[in-house]
Amino acid sequence: MERIFFSDILHDWQVRNSHLLDWIVIGGESGPKRRDCGVDDIVALARTAKECGVKVFVKQDCALYPGQQGRIPNDIWELKEFPAGVQI
Repeated sequence: MERIFFSDILHDWQVRNSHLLDWIVIGGESGPKRRDCGVDDIVALARTAKECGVKVFVKQDCALYPGQQGRIPNDIWELKEFPAGVQI
């Protein structure tokens, strides 16, 4: 996968949080017919989003059952952020 840049939705790259994207949910597929998206791609997307000031929620690696950490590094797995105004 190529690295994704959010420059097309940023108002001003020099100004943190000057974007239209508030939140990104990242995760692989689960189930018996899951397709592996690659843990490196999950990590790269999460880090790029954080660099742009976007809230990140990492939901799972590719696994048989949903919600599995799998190969995702702890620092990325711990990203369970929500945009302002969202409560659980």
